[in-house]
Amino acid sequence: MADASTPTSAGRRYRPSDAEPDFDRTEQVAFAPNLFTIVRHNMCSQADANKVWTETLDEWELDSSSQAERAEVRAAISTAFAISTSKDDENLSTVIYLRSGKAITLRVLYDKMGLYFNGDNDSRLRVFARCFEKGFFVKNQWDMLSDPANAELRLVVAGRIGQDAALARYMFDTADFLSVAGVTLSAQETSLIQSFKTTRTAMAGASARSTGEVAPRNDTTSVNSVRGPRVPAPISAANNSPMPSSDARMNLAGLNLR
Repeated sequence: MADASTPTSAGRRYRPSDAEPDFDRTEQVAFAPNLFTIVRHNMCSQADANKVWTETLDEWELDSSSQAERAEVRAAISTAFAISTSKDDENLSTVIYLRSGKAITLRVLYDKMGLYFNGDNDSRLRVFARCFEKGFFVKNQWDMLSDPANAELRLVVAGRIGQDAALARYMFDTADFLSVAGVTLSAQETSLIQSFKTTRTAMAGASARSTGEVAPRNDTTSVNSVRGPRVPAPISAANNSPMPSSDARMNLAGLNLR
């Protein structure tokens, strides 16, 4: 009778010998990789996001800028993202004036993303915000909106949906990506983020219908979105507060973001 550790006449090994261990079993990896090593729908790779940023700095003529000036640029971009929705067209003409007097436009960043991101959603800027440096701009918006010193920014973000400014850090457009970007959230905080996202979607639907559109542009760029367009939730009386004007949303101290 043949030894169980040797091949059968059909050439199949039923049980590995001690000398030849089962590779798949002994090399099994028990820990999950960093989520940014997996490029999902409506995401881009870290390498591509870095290329976009490098080429954008070059076109802005900031490739040899100081560390302080680059920090200023990142803060300004984070602010522009925080007061925006998912629609790129809000920021295509956004101009940021630096303390040096130099003016830069986010259209450059949008155009550079078009060279490396070929997704079926037009929100290139949001994809960049989520992917660059493993969610840097997502975490930076969280930090800025968590700081009471940024009272005006908090008021603008919260005022968009008529909510308490103290909770503004849960209301910005890419807040649902915080946990992927490495921010630890409680179940209650995650629920708040989803609740505010639902409110924004409902209000966007109402705004679209008031201007004659059938529905707002579909939002399919959530990190977990693989099922297609979301259906806007009904608008409750509590969430039916008026939308602030574009000037009220865009006029932040020291920055021209229109």
